Amino acid sequence: MKFLPFVASAIALTATANAHAGSATLTNDRAAFEASLVGPFTVETFGDSYSFPISTGVLNSTTELVVSNGAAIHAGSIKPGVTYSTPIGDGFFFNIDAGGGFTGGFLDGFYGGLSDRKLTVKFDQPVTAFGFDTNLLAGVQQVTLKFTDNTTQTFDASAGSGLTFFGFTGSAIDSVLIGNPANQGTFAFAVDNVTFGKTSAVPEPESYAMVIGGLLVAGTLLRRRRQA
Repeated sequence: MKFLPFVASAIALTATANAHAGSATLTNDRAAFEASLVGPFTVETFGDSYSFPISTGVLNSTTELVVSNGAAIHAGSIKPGVTYSTPIGDGFFFNIDAGGGFTGGFLDGFYGGLSDRKLTVKFDQPVTAFGFDTNLLAGVQQVTLKFTDNTTQTFDASAGSGLTFFGFTGSAIDSVLIGNPANQGTFAFAVDNVTFGKTSAVPEPESYAMVIGGLLVAGTLLRRRRQA
Protein backbone atom coordinates (compact mmCIF):
# COMPACT_ATOMS: atom_id res chain seq x y z
CA MET A 1 0.00 0.00 0.00
CA LYS A 2 2.90 2.35 0.69
CA PHE A 3 3.85 2.05 -2.98
CA LEU A 4 0.62 3.69 -4.18
CA PRO A 5 1.74 7.32 -3.64
CA PHE A 6 4.66 6.77 -6.02
CA VAL A 7 2.31 5.30 -8.63
CA ALA A 8 -0.06 8.22 -8.18
CA SER A 9 2.82 10.68 -8.59
CA ALA A 10 3.95 8.93 -11.76
CA ILE A 11 0.44 9.07 -13.23
CA ALA A 12 0.07 12.75 -12.36
CA LEU A 13 3.42 13.63 -13.92
CA THR A 14 2.55 11.68 -17.07
CA ALA A 15 -0.67 13.65 -17.41
CA THR A 16 1.24 16.92 -16.94
CA ALA A 17 3.78 15.93 -19.59
CA ASN A 18 1.01 15.18 -22.07
CA ALA A 19 -0.65 18.51 -21.31
CA HIS A 20 2.54 20.46 -22.08
CA ALA A 21 3.60 18.50 -25.17
CA GLY A 22 3.32 20.31 -28.47
CA SER A 23 1.53 23.51 -27.47
CA ALA A 24 2.20 27.22 -27.76
CA THR A 25 0.37 30.49 -27.27
CA LEU A 26 0.37 33.52 -29.59
CA THR A 27 0.86 37.16 -28.66
CA ASN A 28 0.97 40.26 -30.86
CA ASP A 29 2.70 42.35 -28.18
CA ARG A 30 6.47 42.33 -28.72
CA ALA A 31 7.21 44.07 -25.42
CA ALA A 32 5.26 41.45 -23.48
CA PHE A 33 6.85 38.67 -25.52
CA GLU A 34 10.40 39.86 -24.80
CA ALA A 35 9.55 40.42 -21.13
CA SER A 36 8.64 36.72 -20.88
CA LEU A 37 12.09 35.62 -22.04
CA VAL A 38 14.61 34.33 -19.51
CA GLY A 39 18.31 34.95 -20.07
CA PRO A 40 19.89 36.07 -23.35
CA PHE A 41 17.89 35.95 -26.56
CA THR A 42 18.62 36.59 -30.23
CA VAL A 43 17.08 39.22 -32.53
CA GLU A 44 18.05 38.79 -36.19
CA THR A 45 17.61 42.08 -38.10
CA PHE A 46 19.12 40.84 -41.41
CA GLY A 47 21.44 43.82 -41.61
CA ASP A 48 20.98 47.33 -42.95
CA SER A 49 20.79 46.76 -46.71
CA TYR A 50 19.86 44.22 -49.36
CA SER A 51 21.61 41.09 -50.66
CA PHE A 52 19.92 38.97 -53.31
CA PRO A 53 19.33 36.41 -54.61
CA ILE A 54 20.37 33.82 -52.00
CA SER A 55 21.00 31.26 -54.72
CA THR A 56 21.71 28.34 -52.38
CA GLY A 57 18.33 28.53 -50.70
CA VAL A 58 20.10 28.36 -47.32
CA LEU A 59 21.09 31.17 -44.98
CA ASN A 60 22.84 30.88 -41.61
CA SER A 61 25.83 32.14 -39.65
CA THR A 62 28.29 30.21 -41.84
CA THR A 63 26.96 31.47 -45.20
CA GLU A 64 29.59 32.91 -47.56
CA LEU A 65 27.92 34.08 -50.74
CA VAL A 66 28.57 36.65 -53.44
CA VAL A 67 25.21 37.92 -54.72
CA SER A 68 24.15 39.62 -57.92
CA ASN A 69 22.60 42.59 -56.14
CA GLY A 70 23.85 44.31 -53.02
CA ALA A 71 26.45 43.34 -50.46
CA ALA A 72 28.03 39.90 -50.27
CA ILE A 73 26.96 37.73 -47.35
CA HIS A 74 29.84 36.68 -45.10
CA ALA A 75 30.14 34.24 -42.22
CA GLY A 76 28.92 36.06 -39.13
CA SER A 77 26.52 38.33 -41.04
CA ILE A 78 23.65 36.18 -39.72
CA LYS A 79 23.48 35.47 -36.00
CA PRO A 80 24.15 31.86 -34.94
CA GLY A 81 21.60 29.41 -33.63
CA VAL A 82 19.30 29.08 -36.62
CA THR A 83 19.20 28.14 -40.32
CA TYR A 84 16.74 29.72 -42.77
CA SER A 85 15.97 27.75 -45.92
CA THR A 86 13.46 27.60 -48.76
CA PRO A 87 13.06 25.77 -52.11
CA ILE A 88 14.73 27.61 -54.96
CA GLY A 89 13.88 27.98 -58.65
CA ASP A 90 14.17 30.44 -61.52
CA GLY A 91 14.16 34.15 -60.74
CA PHE A 92 14.71 36.18 -57.58
CA PHE A 93 12.91 34.19 -54.95
CA PHE A 94 14.99 34.18 -51.72
CA ASN A 95 16.33 37.57 -50.72
CA ILE A 96 17.47 39.92 -48.04
CA ASP A 97 15.56 42.97 -49.22
CA ALA A 98 15.34 46.52 -47.88
CA GLY A 99 12.47 48.97 -47.59
CA GLY A 100 8.88 47.74 -47.65
CA GLY A 101 8.15 49.53 -44.40
CA PHE A 102 10.89 47.69 -42.53
CA THR A 103 13.93 49.34 -40.99
CA GLY A 104 17.02 47.92 -42.70
CA GLY A 105 16.91 44.50 -44.28
CA PHE A 106 14.24 41.81 -44.14
CA LEU A 107 14.09 38.23 -45.39
CA ASP A 108 11.59 37.39 -48.10
CA GLY A 109 10.73 34.85 -50.75
CA PHE A 110 8.87 35.22 -54.03
CA TYR A 111 6.35 32.82 -55.52
CA GLY A 112 8.78 32.14 -58.38
CA GLY A 113 6.57 29.60 -60.15
CA LEU A 114 6.98 27.00 -57.39
CA SER A 115 3.94 25.32 -55.89
CA ASP A 116 5.14 25.36 -52.29
CA ARG A 117 7.02 28.52 -51.34
CA LYS A 118 7.64 28.49 -47.61
CA LEU A 119 10.44 29.47 -45.26
CA THR A 120 11.83 26.87 -42.86
CA VAL A 121 13.39 28.19 -39.66
CA LYS A 122 15.42 25.39 -38.03
CA PHE A 123 16.99 25.97 -34.62
CA ASP A 124 20.34 24.48 -33.63
CA GLN A 125 18.86 23.83 -30.18
CA PRO A 126 15.17 23.79 -29.24
CA VAL A 127 13.73 27.12 -28.09
CA THR A 128 10.58 27.88 -26.14
CA ALA A 129 9.99 31.32 -27.66
CA PHE A 130 9.95 32.45 -31.29
CA GLY A 131 8.67 35.65 -32.89
CA PHE A 132 8.97 37.85 -35.97
CA ASP A 133 7.76 41.08 -37.57
CA THR A 134 6.00 41.02 -40.93
CA ASN A 135 4.19 43.48 -43.21
CA LEU A 136 1.50 43.81 -45.85
CA LEU A 137 3.84 42.52 -48.57
CA ALA A 138 3.35 38.94 -47.44
CA GLY A 139 -0.41 38.96 -46.95
CA VAL A 140 -1.68 36.02 -44.91
CA GLN A 141 1.10 33.74 -43.73
CA GLN A 142 0.58 30.41 -42.03
CA VAL A 143 3.01 29.68 -39.21
CA THR A 144 3.45 26.02 -38.31
CA LEU A 145 5.49 25.21 -35.21
CA LYS A 146 7.10 21.77 -35.00
CA PHE A 147 7.88 20.70 -31.45
CA THR A 148 10.54 18.30 -30.25
CA ASP A 149 7.87 15.62 -29.71
CA ASN A 150 7.16 15.81 -33.49
CA THR A 151 3.70 17.32 -33.02
CA THR A 152 2.77 20.55 -34.84
CA GLN A 153 0.55 23.57 -34.30
CA THR A 154 -0.52 26.04 -37.01
CA PHE A 155 -1.44 29.72 -36.68
CA ASP A 156 -2.45 32.43 -39.16
CA ALA A 157 -0.28 35.57 -39.20
CA SER A 158 -1.83 38.36 -41.24
CA ALA A 159 -0.42 41.87 -41.28
CA GLY A 160 -3.61 42.82 -43.12
CA SER A 161 -5.38 42.76 -39.75
CA GLY A 162 -3.12 45.61 -38.60
CA LEU A 163 -0.94 43.27 -36.55
CA THR A 164 2.72 43.19 -37.49
CA PHE A 165 4.32 41.12 -34.69
CA PHE A 166 3.67 37.45 -34.01
CA GLY A 167 5.27 35.79 -30.99
CA PHE A 168 4.90 32.20 -29.82
CA THR A 169 5.78 30.75 -26.43
CA GLY A 170 5.28 27.27 -25.02
CA SER A 171 6.78 23.85 -25.53
CA ALA A 172 10.24 23.23 -26.99
CA ILE A 173 10.17 24.31 -30.65
CA ASP A 174 12.41 22.42 -33.07
CA SER A 175 11.57 24.33 -36.26
CA VAL A 176 9.03 26.68 -37.84
CA LEU A 177 7.43 26.78 -41.31
CA ILE A 178 6.21 30.18 -42.58
CA GLY A 179 4.42 30.83 -45.86
CA ASN A 180 1.45 32.21 -47.74
CA PRO A 181 -0.98 29.26 -48.19
CA ALA A 182 -2.33 30.72 -51.44
CA ASN A 183 1.24 31.19 -52.70
CA GLN A 184 0.14 33.13 -55.77
CA GLY A 185 1.10 36.64 -54.68
CA THR A 186 4.41 38.36 -55.19
CA PHE A 187 5.69 37.42 -51.74
CA ALA A 188 5.42 33.97 -50.23
CA PHE A 189 6.82 35.26 -46.92
CA ALA A 190 8.43 38.39 -45.49
CA VAL A 191 9.96 38.42 -42.00
CA ASP A 192 12.21 40.68 -39.97
CA ASN A 193 13.52 40.96 -36.40
CA VAL A 194 13.33 37.20 -35.94
CA THR A 195 13.53 36.64 -32.20
CA PHE A 196 14.15 33.40 -30.34
CA GLY A 197 15.17 32.25 -26.88
CA LYS A 198 13.87 30.64 -23.72
CA THR A 199 10.95 31.34 -21.45
CA SER A 200 10.79 30.25 -17.81
CA ALA A 201 11.91 26.64 -17.58
CA VAL A 202 9.18 24.13 -18.41
CA PRO A 203 10.22 20.47 -18.10
CA GLU A 204 10.15 18.64 -21.41
CA PRO A 205 8.49 15.21 -21.83
CA GLU A 206 11.93 13.58 -21.60
CA SER A 207 12.48 15.25 -18.23
CA TYR A 208 9.14 14.01 -16.99
CA ALA A 209 10.02 10.50 -18.11
CA MET A 210 13.26 10.63 -16.12
CA VAL A 211 11.42 11.86 -13.03
CA ILE A 212 8.78 9.17 -13.38
CA GLY A 213 11.45 6.50 -13.81
CA GLY A 214 13.22 7.72 -10.69
CA LEU A 215 10.02 7.67 -8.68
CA LEU A 216 9.22 4.13 -9.81
CA VAL A 217 12.69 2.92 -8.84
CA ALA A 218 12.47 4.67 -5.47
CA GLY A 219 9.04 3.16 -4.88
CA THR A 220 10.26 -0.32 -5.72
CA LEU A 221 13.21 0.02 -3.33
CA LEU A 222 10.93 1.30 -0.56
CA ARG A 223 8.52 -1.58 -1.04
CA ARG A 224 11.36 -4.13 -0.92
CA ARG A 225 12.69 -2.59 2.28
CA ARG A 226 9.28 -2.80 3.93
CA GLN A 227 8.84 -6.40 2.80
CA ALA A 228 12.27 -7.41 4.14
